[in-house]
Amino acid sequence: MDIWLESIFKIRIQEVTNFLEKGEIRKAIDRAFFGVWNDLDWYRRRTKRFGLGEGYVKTGLKLLTPFIPHLCEEIWYTPGERSFISISDWPKVEGGIDTKVIELEETLKKDN
Repeated sequence: MDIWLESIFKIRIQEVTNFLEKGEIRKAIDRAFFGVWNDLDWYRRRTKRFGLGEGYVKTGLKLLTPFIPHLCEEIWYTPGERSFISISDWPKVEGGIDTKVIELEETLKKDN
């Protein structure tokens, strides 16, 4: 499931970035908020883990920053960050995406 979460986050980063570049704000918001939220919900249901790595939290906040900047800035300071999230680097997709794992999880989702 950790490989799935890492891969699906990379896909969400690509989707939000592409939608923003095309000016499709509504789709970008949908992926940044609901897409990530649903992915995390699925991860929690499958693993029974409620904690997430700090990297996922920070990445999720960065994806939401264009839409709710003030709230994201406040939350950004919670784990100890001292710079502004609005001037931090946009998330980049590094490494590959395990499409096989994503396809398997999508099959499981359809059965639920």
